[in-house]
Amino acid sequence: MKHGLRLLLGIIGALATLVLLAVVAFLLMPAERLAQVAIDRLAEQTGREITITAAERPTLWPDVGILVEGLEVSNPIWAGSRPLLRAETAQIQVGWRALFGGGGRVDRLELRGADLTLVRGDDGQLSWRNGDASLLPLALERAEVEGGRLRFLDRAAGTTLDVRQLRATLDLDEDAGGSAAFAAAGVTRGTLMELSGTITRAAAFFDGEAQPIRLDLLWGDGSLRFNGRGALGGGAEGALEMRADDLEPVVRLVRSEVPDLVTRLAGREISVNGTMSLAEGGSLHLRDGVIGIGETRLNAALDLVRGEDRPLLRGTITGGEIGLGEPFAMGQLAPDGEWSRERLDVSGLFDLDADLTVRADALQLGSLTLDGLDLRVALTRGRVVFDIARIGLAEGQLAGEFVINGRGGLSVGGELLLANAEAATLFEALTEAAPMTGSGSASIEFLGVGNDLYTIIDGLEAEGDLSLTRGVIEGFDLPGLARNEDEDALAEATAFDRLLADFRVRGGVVISEDLLLDGGWGGFDGAGEIDLAERSVGFRLSPRNFSERALPVPVLLTGTWDAIVVQPDAAALQARAEAAAAERARAAEVARLLGGPIEGDAPEDDLQAAEDVEAVEEADE
Repeated sequence: MKHGLRLLLGIIGALATLVLLAVVAFLLMPAERLAQVAIDRLAEQTGREITITAAERPTLWPDVGILVEGLEVSNPIWAGSRPLLRAETAQIQVGWRALFGGGGRVDRLELRGADLTLVRGDDGQLSWRNGDASLLPLALERAEVEGGRLRFLDRAAGTTLDVRQLRATLDLDEDAGGSAAFAAAGVTRGTLMELSGTITRAAAFFDGEAQPIRLDLLWGDGSLRFNGRGALGGGAEGALEMRADDLEPVVRLVRSEVPDLVTRLAGREISVNGTMSLAEGGSLHLRDGVIGIGETRLNAALDLVRGEDRPLLRGTITGGEIGLGEPFAMGQLAPDGEWSRERLDVSGLFDLDADLTVRADALQLGSLTLDGLDLRVALTRGRVVFDIARIGLAEGQLAGEFVINGRGGLSVGGELLLANAEAATLFEALTEAAPMTGSGSASIEFLGVGNDLYTIIDGLEAEGDLSLTRGVIEGFDLPGLARNEDEDALAEATAFDRLLADFRVRGGVVISEDLLLDGGWGGFDGAGEIDLAERSVGFRLSPRNFSERALPVPVLLTGTWDAIVVQPDAAALQARAEAAAAERARAAEVARLLGGPIEGDAPEDDLQAAEDVEAVEEADE
């Protein structure tokens, strides 16, 4: 018995001595040598060259831990000169089995000042893969990154993601074949983004096999959630939910300047729901999609695919009433009664190409309502063409083509036809007043060039025509003014049977030499100009076929749009008075020669002409 106990104690002592000798040998081993053991383990797992610049004395319990400086993991040559990973310091903890038994795992990896560069090549190659295996899981239990930076260069899609001030954690189960949980936060283009999620069977996910995955992305007052299946570097498909009160942080992920459209939507909730799929080639597809803009809901089936020079968005958008509200009101084009001189930013037209079919019951632009939209939008290399099959406007129908071209500076043009519209409805929507009523049609072919609205209007070139029937011009009695009636006798409006005009626009000035206005009272032939940029009017209406015996005079329309002055032509009144005076003198001379009376009452028409001149002169004074 004692012999057996003595033998057992001897064996334990021998083992203790061996352990003590192993620990002493370990402690005497240089720090760089110990670090190299861990680095060799990582290199074995990744198949990449891994280097360090320095190492400190390791810890022994519960695992072997080593702190290294200047850790660097290489990228493949095709990915560029930046390494896959560069870190100022790396704390690596390796289980004892990794040191003495082989086949162990790196239990924990803590990176400080890490710089991670991931590249997707033009041919779809992924820099974080080594053959068929991914380098990212590393068979570790937990990874932490503090104060890092992540660059993702997608050469296939032509996009770059740059995240700074990165903090991230990755937790894997014991064998890395089960689930993984991750969380990360960082700043990209000035916006703090927070990402979290879970992956089932993480090792298979990193190796490109589709696995159940959940992602939650948060920023400011926005969020994006994805619940489906996916694989790293491969495809994904699942339910997408996105909402935001401001799209600017999302837009800044892909471009530095925010388009005016996004700015105008700020403060209105934007949402996207549906089934999203990401193909292995990098194309995105939305099906059964519902896009929300405030209270508006639009159905969408969209594809974002790789185009020749930039991404191509194609599909259909349909819905009921689209309400964009006051930020898109027509009055915003000319605040304070003047055309805006603010530079129009159309750089967003070059971000992607598009081919979209849009159908909706109505589009609300402030007080202007467009009904029954049916159009196609084709955007190619910064030039967008709206091919309008039908848009209901002012109870009529608008059709034609409208073009915005951002190539080599901004220009707008097109050819539009508006048929069977109500003038009062159109004026009320555009100016909140109805200076004219009537039903009719108009057409215009136009071109404007400039980087702001004022310049475009000031240089506008166009040809067009206008036709209205059975209407009223509010505020002016044109026939009464032509007859130079007393102010108290003037009516408050002019009823007409038809108004016809052909016009051309040169340098922002509307020129018409062929205006016709008819009514039961007679008619006017008109000619003149409207300066669109300066908002001024200069028209002369010459009367014809008046039924009254009295000879009418032309009527002048002058002044600005906000203060149009309508009055008889003073020069014509003066000429008429002078003609009457000459007639009186001639009659007097004839009477004298015939021996008739020289003195007497002047003819009634002559007296009226003299009074007309006096009235106009007093008005001018």
